[in-house]
Amino acid sequence: MAGRYPWDHNGWWTEPSLFNVNTGLVPQSTACGMLIGPLYYFVFRCCSLIVVGLPGPNGLVRINTEDFRFPKSGVYTQLEECNAELDLEKQKLADLPNAIEEQKSRLRSAIKNVADMTKSLKIIPGTDAQDIQAIEEVDQIRQRALSAIQRYLSQ
Repeated sequence: MAGRYPWDHNGWWTEPSLFNVNTGLVPQSTACGMLIGPLYYFVFRCCSLIVVGLPGPNGLVRINTEDFRFPKSGVYTQLEECNAELDLEKQKLADLPNAIEEQKSRLRSAIKNVADMTKSLKIIPGTDAQDIQAIEEVDQIRQRALSAIQRYLSQ
């Protein structure tokens, strides 16, 4: 006698092609798959074909597992790439204390060089007014030299 629900058969599903989607009746003939849940969902695995029982206008939904095996290799490749990047970042993180110490030593060296250069600077005596006066005197000498050259060339 046919059961009314898939789980009427002690948790085992009958041949998916025998399941009547419209009535929900399942003949008690051969058991081939295992019940997944009480909502007519089951998975029937045979070679590379998974049959998922979903009540609907077109009957059962069939999914070929070969369609999922090819992207699987691509996913593994992406996983390996991500793991390689993760390992690289972990290595950088592990090297971070050494890099920080190296940068600190470079900074200390640069600060020491600046301090030494500051000590070696010599103070130029005089004021800004004296500097301006010296520049004006040099400019007057330059002007007189240019005038003398122009007079000589005009003769």
